[in-house]
Amino acid sequence: MKNQRVLVVAAHPDDADFYCGGAVAYWISKGAAVDYVICTDGAIGADSADVVPAELAALRKKEQSDANAALGVRQTVWLDYPDFSLPAGEKLRKDIARQIRRFKPHILATFDPWLRYELHPDHTVAGRETIYARLAARLPLRYPDLNDEGLLSWPVERLLLFKTDNPNTWIDTEDFIETKFNTLKCHASQFKELASDDTVGLSLLKQLSKRHPETGRIAEPFRNIPLEGLEGLMNYISL
Repeated sequence: MKNQRVLVVAAHPDDADFYCGGAVAYWISKGAAVDYVICTDGAIGADSADVVPAELAALRKKEQSDANAALGVRQTVWLDYPDFSLPAGEKLRKDIARQIRRFKPHILATFDPWLRYELHPDHTVAGRETIYARLAARLPLRYPDLNDEGLLSWPVERLLLFKTDNPNTWIDTEDFIETKFNTLKCHASQFKELASDDTVGLSLLKQLSKRHPETGRIAEPFRNIPLEGLEGLMNYISL
C-alpha cells in the first residue's frame, strides 16, 4: 500500500468511517494516502424534528473534519447534494469523475449498489454513480471540458465495494478497532451510544463488527473488482 492512493466515495458523513474505517486505518498504516468524497450534506440525519437542517449539516461537517484527524484521512470533498435526495444521473456522475481525475486513486471504494434489501436510496445511488463515474474518468473523450481544466483521464486499478452481501475480500481490522472507535466517536450526532461511554461504546462496536469467516477476527468485507491489466480484462469478459 505504500505510495498508493485510495479514494472513498460515500453518501453521507460517517458512512465511510462506519463501513470501512478499519480498512482505511489499515491502509494509512501501510503508507497509503486516503481521501473522501461525500455526496450529500447530511442535513436530515436526525431523530428529532426540532433540529435545524442547516445547523445539522454544519455540525456533521465539523464531526467529519474531527474524524479525518482521528483516522488520518487527508481531505474530504463535499458535493453538497441534498440528504435523502441524492439524484442519479449525469451531473452527479461528472462531479464524481472530476474528483477521480483530480485525486488519481489506485483504489476506489464505495457502496455496493447491488446490495439486497438496501434501505437507504442515497447509498444505492452513490455506489452506482461512482462505478459509472470510474469508467467515465478513464475515457479520454468523455468530459473534454475536464481535460481543458487539466483533469486528464485516469484508470483506477481496483474497485472495492463495501456494505456488500457478496464479499470476496476481507481486510483484518482487529488491530485497528480502537482507531475506528475513536473515529466514530467524532460523529456524536449519529453514534450517541458509542460516544457516551468509552468502555461501553468500544464493547458495542466490537459486537457490531463483522468477523472473518475463517479466522474469526474482526474484519471488514468488500467485493473486490480488478479493473486494469489481465485481471481487469478477464473481469470484463466474465460480465
